[in-house]
Amino acid sequence: MSKIAITGGLGYIGTQLCKLYASEILDNEITIIDNRFLPERVKELITWGFRYECCDILDKKKIAKLLHDVDIVYHLAGVTDVSYVKSQSSEKIDNLIEQVGIYGSRNVINSIPNSAKIIFPSTHVIYEGFEEATFDITEDVKPCPVLAYSKGKTWTERDLQDSNKDYTVVRLGSAYGYGGDSMRVGIMPNLFSKITATNGLLKLFSGGIQQKCLISVHDVARCMKFMAERNGISRETFNLSNENMTVKQVAEICREVFPSVEIIETDDEIPNEGYTLSNKKLLDSGFRLEYNIEDSIKEMINIWSGRQEKNRKELEYKFSGGKEFIDDRGRITNYELPESVNWIGWIESKKDTIRANHYHPIQEQKCLLVSGKYISVFKDLKDPDACITTQIIEPGDIVVTKPNVAHTMVFVEDSLVLNLVNGEREHENYGKHTIPYVLVDDVLKEELLQNHKFHCRVCSGTKLEPVISLGMSPLANNLLKSDEDIDKLYPLQMNFCPNCYNCQLSHIVNREKMFDNYLYCSSTTESFRDHFNNFAEVLIDRFNLDESSFVLDIGSNDGILLKALKEKEVYAIGIEPAGNLSDAANLNELPTVHGYFEDASVVSKIDRKADVVTALNVFAHSDNLKQITYNAFSVLKPGGQFVIEVQYILNTLKDVTFDNIYHEHYNYWSVLSLHRFFESLDLQICHIEYVETHGGSIRVYIGSKNVSIDPSVAKFMQEELAYGLDKIEPYKKFAEKVLERKKYALGIVKSLKINGKKIVGYGSPAKATTVLNYFGIDNKFIDYIIEDNEMKHGRILPGVRIPIVSKNIAIDSPPDSIIVLAWNFFNYIKKNNQDLLKMGCKFITLNS
Repeated sequence: MSKIAITGGLGYIGTQLCKLYASEILDNEITIIDNRFLPERVKELITWGFRYECCDILDKKKIAKLLHDVDIVYHLAGVTDVSYVKSQSSEKIDNLIEQVGIYGSRNVINSIPNSAKIIFPSTHVIYEGFEEATFDITEDVKPCPVLAYSKGKTWTERDLQDSNKDYTVVRLGSAYGYGGDSMRVGIMPNLFSKITATNGLLKLFSGGIQQKCLISVHDVARCMKFMAERNGISRETFNLSNENMTVKQVAEICREVFPSVEIIETDDEIPNEGYTLSNKKLLDSGFRLEYNIEDSIKEMINIWSGRQEKNRKELEYKFSGGKEFIDDRGRITNYELPESVNWIGWIESKKDTIRANHYHPIQEQKCLLVSGKYISVFKDLKDPDACITTQIIEPGDIVVTKPNVAHTMVFVEDSLVLNLVNGEREHENYGKHTIPYVLVDDVLKEELLQNHKFHCRVCSGTKLEPVISLGMSPLANNLLKSDEDIDKLYPLQMNFCPNCYNCQLSHIVNREKMFDNYLYCSSTTESFRDHFNNFAEVLIDRFNLDESSFVLDIGSNDGILLKALKEKEVYAIGIEPAGNLSDAANLNELPTVHGYFEDASVVSKIDRKADVVTALNVFAHSDNLKQITYNAFSVLKPGGQFVIEVQYILNTLKDVTFDNIYHEHYNYWSVLSLHRFFESLDLQICHIEYVETHGGSIRVYIGSKNVSIDPSVAKFMQEELAYGLDKIEPYKKFAEKVLERKKYALGIVKSLKINGKKIVGYGSPAKATTVLNYFGIDNKFIDYIIEDNEMKHGRILPGVRIPIVSKNIAIDSPPDSIIVLAWNFFNYIKKNNQDLLKMGCKFITLNS
């Protein structure tokens, strides 16, 4: 066991050196000597097993007692608050530097036994007397100190050389890097990082031309330990530096990390043009540098600007362990916590139970799931309009929840959770550190347990990441029949799968609730009738269809495509789950089978093979898409193709059309995710077309593996990769834009109301339910909604409970403003309502 002493051990370098020795404390007896007392730092060192002595190195008697039998001493103590130019120096400070730097160091040198080794950090500023810029100074160049600090270092180097002690002098460049409260923020790279992170102004004295030699404080500590333990190194001096660059170059690194930082050049005094050290001798000794200034500056700026992982702004986030070690014994996974922990709660929870339903006004909550699985539900209590968000927590996940965020755990398996606390959580103090808040009641608990989607619909992955939560929302097309009807709300949240880039809803609503009686009719608008007529012509031309051909249309609605094909003498049958719509289609002699295409009983009613199977704007409407695809190809002729149209997620993100998110749309497709989906079924996309419907959609042609692939497929995928659809970041930016749009829309509506304006809506598509419920714009703001579809007259938009009426109501009593909720038909609606325009009605949208 070695006896080691570290003078100045609470300082910048000493802190890092202690961390290196923390894992070796059982093999060494280590004493930290410092004239400062930092309560938390001393507590930490004692906890690790270090010994602390509050002592000044000028106390000759006490120092001799502490060092008389050491094996290694790292002599780091000294005055570091020093002047950098002559104009800053004073006799009082210079005398203190001399006393501590020279005479205190002599006390240390004279107190250690001849058998001990002393490691002493000198400085590059012993060459500050050079009048011109000097580069690659080697260890044998004579020092030329000017100021008291460098003179003191030079004296101690000489004292060591004149002694009979075993020493290693390490001449340091300017040490940089994050080091907690002990770090020297005044050192140029550290200071520049702090100024950058706090939106300050970087001033480059004399234009920033001064040369600097720089070294990471972490490499300084590593090098000192290396020198102490390296056999064959005795009574030597080494230069320790890594980067040689100008002050201006350091400022430019800050700008690369934080582009908005302002940099100016000034005429302020600099002591010299600078100098750099050669580190050749050091590298020849076998020591290797591991840190660099770019990463260190980035780390400091991110920490102090709040951009680092530890300072994440999310209300709640999760992360898994890293730096794993695996061998035949098993696996070790390490976690770096955002703050220290002094209290650990062992929590066992049974399946189908809930915990928490509370918030912490001050403390951050950190929980490590050891085994089991649960749904974490959380909500920001600082925002009265905040929505609940959910995420799945799996074994190995640590969940961090910020203060004043209500949170609940809904356990889907028997689980073991470790609660990692900084502070206290005594149960008798419940109500102080922890405040009850019922975020999840029994109804929502059962809904989550029964219908939450735990895995990706495309790849079955479980590492789903929340994109955006639109809160608790009603089913978009399930309009209420009367004021007595009760709103049924479900979580409406989009998740992203980082494995296959699929986007899907977090929650599944029973299909019968949404589709058995459906009020949306595709034939209502002229533009959709034109779209389906054009599509019928595309099918005929592409597949050479004639009167002998057969087309099967899944989700045929009121028969809009069937009618277009029939008029062109192509036989087609539809599959439609909504009884009211299938009945209407059959009455119009458009043959339609009532049912869900994923059901075998429905597929069995198709008694001939199809040339083409289509699914327009319905391929996102099922939780059982693989079965639908299997069934589609089971009824296709050899060489036949499956053609789908889906809303395009790229347009959703670019145009911020979040109101296309509602419970009917289980999935939100990109070509990347569609490619992965069909590839997993041994099928391939052979052609893609862009179409304008629903704010931007894609028409995708799918065939067997032997079909030729059109260049359009690669083109779409390349565009998506360029936008970043294989990463979560564009989705997070989308969520931020949605929140901005919410603020904008509420501002418009509230301003109109304050000014006494009468507001109504126009159109009650599914998107209207999403947007109005998310924005919180209810019947207190909008008197009624005009609707061209007579099937919806007399109904009530759910959640916000706004009545849906005929246009005649507005004719009789014209409103001031008409918010077009079917914004994708804005021009069409405005054109067809010239009478309302002439009455002074202003048509607007809620899109910024």
